[in-house]
Amino acid sequence: MSNEPKLPSEVEFASFLVYNPRPAAFPSEVSAQSRKVRNAIKNETAQWAAKHRLGERMRSELGEDIRRKFLPENATLVPMPGHAPLKDPKSHWAPRELCEAFVGAGLGARWLPVLERVHAVPQASRSAAKDRPNAKTHYESIRATADLVAGSVITVVDDVVTSGAMMLAAIARLREVFPQATVLGFALLRTMSSEPILRVKEPCVGTIKLVSWGAQRQP
Repeated sequence: MSNEPKLPSEVEFASFLVYNPRPAAFPSEVSAQSRKVRNAIKNETAQWAAKHRLGERMRSELGEDIRRKFLPENATLVPMPGHAPLKDPKSHWAPRELCEAFVGAGLGARWLPVLERVHAVPQASRSAAKDRPNAKTHYESIRATADLVAGSVITVVDDVVTSGAMMLAAIARLREVFPQATVLGFALLRTMSSEPILRVKEPCVGTIKLVSWGAQRQP
């Protein structure tokens, strides 16, 4: 019997903002602003979300089709775990704080910490491309618990999506324990490193595909 993880070939995700991580390649005011937004979300999510009325803005600016599919009023939001096991549940955890902001604005019915990292993996943002964890590595280091009632729509929430390997793995784990639910992904920001960005706010729906070298996100 094969021990290979049963990863889906493709999953859907949506995002609200764009972030360019390459200041030298694309030196523009918009790119610089996108990095300021990313840093604020990484370091002070709750304060930034409150200051910018994030939930209320997303309700009006995300787009009705995206909101109804990925963040409907009956959805259960699941915060993406970090790269290492969480030692203190009360510590800063950007995806959890985003879930709290979204639910507070009526984007989803509840949030539940159903996913957890059981052992650490390299942090993608601080690793060379060749050393970043792939979907299989993420899958093997994440556990989903099924002792909570999650409902018919489950959305994994992350602060930033890059290749999408972790999103794909997290969705796979949730589909295993909640096979009757529709499981999707949502990231506040998606990276755009191969071309200049024209604006920070750019809602989109895309796909993450499992490929031989890892995961491929579009757009």
